[in-house]
Amino acid sequence: MKAIARIKWVSLVCALLLVLAAIPAFGLFPSAKAADEFQAQPMIAAGENHVLALKSDGTVWAWGFNSQGQLGDGTDKSRSTPAQVNNLTKITAVAAGGGFQSGHSLALKSDGTVWAWGDNFSGQLGFDPSGDYFYEITPVQISNLDKIAAVSAGHGYSLALKSDGTVWAWGMNNCGQLSDGTSSRYAKNATPTKVKKLDGIIAISAGFEYSLALKSDGTVWAWGANRAGRLVEDTSGMYADITIPVQINNLTGVIAVAAGDDHSLVLKSDGTVWAWGGNHDGQLGNGSTSFNRTTTPVQVKNLTEVTAVALGSGYSLAQKSDGTAWAWGGNAYGYLGNGKIADTDDVFYRTSPIQVNKLTGVTAVAAKFNYSLALKDDGTVWAWGWNEFGQLGDGASGWGVYNTSPMQVLGENGVGYLNLGIYKGAVESPNTGSNPDTLAVISLVIMVGLAAVGVVVFLIKRKRA
Repeated sequence: MKAIARIKWVSLVCALLLVLAAIPAFGLFPSAKAADEFQAQPMIAAGENHVLALKSDGTVWAWGFNSQGQLGDGTDKSRSTPAQVNNLTKITAVAAGGGFQSGHSLALKSDGTVWAWGDNFSGQLGFDPSGDYFYEITPVQISNLDKIAAVSAGHGYSLALKSDGTVWAWGMNNCGQLSDGTSSRYAKNATPTKVKKLDGIIAISAGFEYSLALKSDGTVWAWGANRAGRLVEDTSGMYADITIPVQINNLTGVIAVAAGDDHSLVLKSDGTVWAWGGNHDGQLGNGSTSFNRTTTPVQVKNLTEVTAVALGSGYSLAQKSDGTAWAWGGNAYGYLGNGKIADTDDVFYRTSPIQVNKLTGVTAVAAKFNYSLALKDDGTVWAWGWNEFGQLGDGASGWGVYNTSPMQVLGENGVGYLNLGIYKGAVESPNTGSNPDTLAVISLVIMVGLAAVGVVVFLIKRKRA
């Protein structure tokens, strides 16, 4: 009898050990289903003449001008409808930059690395160009750059924000864009270099030869070209380049920044928008125009409850909390999206915000040079403005082609419409929550263990009989 009881207990203990061993094993290794559930926050980025779009599955799509491979599809052929960027997965953010008839692109991976493609004349892709080879048609990883939280692409240079709040820059440095304390006409540096005297940064924006950075205390800092007081007042009248970041006066409580060609925007925590710089087309939104730059930030009139801002060349965009989009400034080719290029008095600009036509449910806006984009809460993308290189994604292109109202961006090869998907939030780690597949396996193991005990008991009883 004692031997039989001992066998029973040994069988039971073995079954329990089997169950205990299975739990951590299956908990540590996520199922295939969980691995496929990578989620990215959809976003849009406007380059000078090309567009990047990030889908919720972590893939990147591009369209527009492609003379230097800035679309990343392995060719240098421009496209008027979206194509997938080669060899990129698990992307969390994108940025598009460049100058006239050039451009480069950046992508941030979930592992904190940065990938780049397109124009590399100034080393903006993170390596020195050699011979006549000045661009990449597919993404390449930027060396010596990790733990990155955000990226921004300017005119011939790039910025990256590290998780420790420091900012790193590389590429063109003719106006002090890299903030290494120097600038000269043909200066450039392909190696990411830490921006001097700048820490505690939570957001960055690279514009045309200058940059803005937002500190965690709500202050804004700037460096780069300061022509005619684009950034700050210079009492000497020389307006020399700013090679070390300086604080923008009279700005506090800022939560977002946007650097453009000749003017800048910031969004405050109270939902108001403030602007400074050039105002020749009323892009500052203060009800006036002037050929003299404003170095002191002014509040954009009649605009509240704003959640995001963007700016093109001589005009501005804002997204409101009710999902509408608003625009002001120059409107030569329908930049403002109000269905026309001039008011009844033939004035090609608006000095205060007007609502963009046909847009509701807007979750993001983007602009660059002479066209604009909006992302809606259903994952669709809409575009308006100049369309010479197919940057509106509607299948058309050519000199003199433009849209004065938002048009929906088409799908790949013009089939259907592009949809970036809907962000459903971060996928719960199998180690911190209950994975249905894991629980199913554990339950199966328990059942098998109990069945084994039952079989042993049955065999013992049969032997006794």
